[in-house]
Amino acid sequence: MDVERLNGEILTWPETHAARRFLEAFIRCRRDCVGCEIVFEGSGRRPVDQEWRSSVDGTKWTFSKFAYLFLSFDVVLDGWLSNSPTLTASERESLRQIPVLRQMLFDCQQAALGDGNRQILSLTTCVLHMLNLWEGCISSRPVRE
Repeated sequence: MDVERLNGEILTWPETHAARRFLEAFIRCRRDCVGCEIVFEGSGRRPVDQEWRSSVDGTKWTFSKFAYLFLSFDVVLDGWLSNSPTLTASERESLRQIPVLRQMLFDCQQAALGDGNRQILSLTTCVLHMLNLWEGCISSRPVRE
């Protein structure tokens, strides 16, 4: 995982800084959510996953597919790192995508509630918190737009 290396400066900022809070939450979510459907022999864990039909695109999803597609990447807070005077393309795309991801997770939560899947409910809560921090991280950055 290169998130720490790519955003190293931000991780030295005060713990209360919006960008650092988001990065730390992202790292935790990625660590805890990606691969939770896989169990290694002797780990004592059970596989965790959830299937649902998305109201966003009408297709069947699993939490593991969501985690691999939307959490298993190296985020770079380019606007913060470059002190860009305007929103960067990646920030604009993130602000467009976050509400979609949030809706998908709400759909997942509803399915998990119906199935009594408390482990996925806990993971979706973690990811929703991270998405809120991501949105706040971008929105709180000083820009001239």
